[in-house]
Amino acid sequence: MSTVTDIATRRLAWDGVLFDVPHDWELAGYRFLKHGITHIDVEDDFSVRLEAEWIRPDERLSTQRLVPRYEKISRKLTLQSDDERPLTGLPAGWSATLHLFRDDTLGGHSRDGIRKRMITAFYVCPRASIFAFVLLHFGAEDPEQPEAVMARVAGGFTHPADQPSIRWQLFDIGFDMPREFELESTEFDVGSKMMTFRREQRRLLLWHFSCADRILAGNTAMEAWAAGYLNGFSNLKGPIFEPGSSGRVETRRRKRYLFGHRDELARRCMKYLARCRQDHEKNQLVAWVFQFRKDADLAMLPPWLEA
Repeated sequence: MSTVTDIATRRLAWDGVLFDVPHDWELAGYRFLKHGITHIDVEDDFSVRLEAEWIRPDERLSTQRLVPRYEKISRKLTLQSDDERPLTGLPAGWSATLHLFRDDTLGGHSRDGIRKRMITAFYVCPRASIFAFVLLHFGAEDPEQPEAVMARVAGGFTHPADQPSIRWQLFDIGFDMPREFELESTEFDVGSKMMTFRREQRRLLLWHFSCADRILAGNTAMEAWAAGYLNGFSNLKGPIFEPGSSGRVETRRRKRYLFGHRDELARRCMKYLARCRQDHEKNQLVAWVFQFRKDADLAMLPPWLEA
């Protein structure tokens, strides 16, 4: 049976929160809710295995108000459990309970008479800078040991608030983004991961494409491929993209939108900077477009995005 030390894990980072999960679990969905609450779902190949919500409390929504609210939610979810066991040995600020749902029918799958296990966990930062609620789901056929997974989630949970950048790490991508850039939208497909960030009205669109060796097969220049892709991207109406050299993708205005597309006019951002590079280690093609207002805005970009 799995223990804390023999679980193969991977690091997830989302919205300034980092934690470890089993290696075959991956982000499945997210929502930014009212009052600054972030919600994520993490799944394996078959079902959602982890649900988490976190919030950075303020004067309006203190931890003293949050804990009873989520305890009430937890009781509703676990009302039908047949047994409850508090988990011990977790890091400071964490409390967790293992809920057992017994198999009271002749059919279905069970393990040692248990058809489902669920963990409800709370984290109250000792500095009162963040509150988190975590749900872990384990079916009868799931191989992980619930206590071991909970120990890894809690043991690797960090939320650095004093750093100028936020870590984003999911699927096969990972990068740091200045804290002022807020996530606006995403589009995750097989072989293509796009994340759009906003800083005031400026917009940064970032793509990670897998299998770069296949994309660039036949001596295809990455600048030409990136320009072609960007010209077909429906959310960039104003510019035409043309291949440059050394990772540069040049832009010029479409005649139809010579004085600006409505999105550009609404943002008051008419300038573009586009680049691409090949990550040989990960076999990825990375492309990005920065829509901005004035040349001084280029200083907003993180250093790893070469201008």
